[in-house]
Amino acid sequence: MIEAIKSASKIPIEFKNKSEDSNLANGAKGYYSPTTDQIVVNKDLEDIHTAKTLIHEYAQSILHKQTDKDRSQREIEAESLAFVICDHFGLDTSEYSFGYIASYANNDPKELKEILNNIQSAAHEMIEQLEPIYKEKSLPFSHRMIQVLALPLDKSK
Repeated sequence: MIEAIKSASKIPIEFKNKSEDSNLANGAKGYYSPTTDQIVVNKDLEDIHTAKTLIHEYAQSILHKQTDKDRSQREIEAESLAFVICDHFGLDTSEYSFGYIASYANNDPKELKEILNNIQSAAHEMIEQLEPIYKEKSLPFSHRMIQVLALPLDKSK
C-alpha cells in the first residue's frame, strides 16, 4: 500500500525521524504542508501505521490544498477517508481511527452530512486512482507464489 501511494502521489513524500523534524518531535505521526506541498511521515512507525498515516496525509493533500474549512472538519475528513481507503485494501485501522475522529467531532448533523458527502466522493476517486497501482505492485508476489506452488515436489527427501 505504501508503494502504491508513493507511486500515485504527485507531490513529494519524505520519511523522517523525530530528531529531523519539529512537527514529528511534537507528536505528529505525519503531516501535509500546503506551504511546501509535501507530505512528511515518521519513518519509525510500524508498517500499518505508516500506511494509515500516509493515506491520511495524502487525503489532506487532495482535499485541503486550498480550503477555508476549520481544523476539526479537515481532520475528520482526512481520517475518515483514510479509514475507508484502508478498509477497502484490507487494513483495519478502526481502533485508532474511531477515537481520532471522535476527538474532533461535533454533534452538528448538517456539518456531519457535509463531511460524509465529501468523504464518499473523495474515497471513490482515491480508490479508482490507487487500486490499479496497488494491484500492479502486488502482482509480482502473486506470480512468484504461483510459480512456487507449481514446482514439483522433491519426494526423495
